[in-house]
Amino acid sequence: MTGKNRYSWVEKDGMKFLTFNHLAEAGLFTLFTTSTMNFKDDKSLCENKTPNKEYLKFMVKEFELKADEFFVGKQEHTNHIEVVSDLNAGKTGEFARTFADTDGLVTDLERVCLLTRFADCTPVVLFDVKNRVQANVHSGWRGTTKHIAVEALKVMKEKYNTNPVNVLVGIGPTITNNEFEVDEDCANIFRESFDNIDEFMRSEGAKYMIDLQELIEFDLMKEGVRKESIETIKLSTRYDERFHSYRRQGKEYGLMCMLSVKLANK
Repeated sequence: MTGKNRYSWVEKDGMKFLTFNHLAEAGLFTLFTTSTMNFKDDKSLCENKTPNKEYLKFMVKEFELKADEFFVGKQEHTNHIEVVSDLNAGKTGEFARTFADTDGLVTDLERVCLLTRFADCTPVVLFDVKNRVQANVHSGWRGTTKHIAVEALKVMKEKYNTNPVNVLVGIGPTITNNEFEVDEDCANIFRESFDNIDEFMRSEGAKYMIDLQELIEFDLMKEGVRKESIETIKLSTRYDERFHSYRRQGKEYGLMCMLSVKLANK
């Protein structure tokens, strides 16, 4: 266990995962896959004849997941959040129901599993421990400038009366501040989105280095989430070969998956 026992490495039959302990203790089970699995395919997560179905079957069996349905968004680097209000929400897929142009999902339903996929983008999961509402978010750099994690929190507040002080957050591995290098045009987009971007961005010649994880933390704390409620895994997808990375692997990049499902309410 690492991070003061707030997240752990787990291995099942040679497959390696990360999980947030502080979320599991509060009632939300999470798994972040590694390079031992590849959730990339040529069409969508819900097409037939992809390895994704077998990977999910493996995780359901090995971790004894209690899920009646899986839901996923077709990620387009938006800040659009969909609410999974019933088991018929979204569009039918072979093993998961899907939402178009969606990078974040929110639900209060029991026995429902939410999925998002990543290479160097940032995985974020939120859990309202009082109302048992979860959000599973894909926050790429574009989504971060669009404040997608905050958008998910706003949906939780508006739909389920979530109080941010009751929200736990897990922020997974991503391209970190030492590797996320951008040009002036991209830096200007961040400047337009964050008045205090200089606190999270440094210049190196004509390039800029930005800390996406700390930006997401700042965004959520500004909305009332407590700092001590946030666990951030400071591992680099670009240089740590335990993970897939678009910047490291190029066109041959793979994708990780973040899965979240509520544990039985005791």
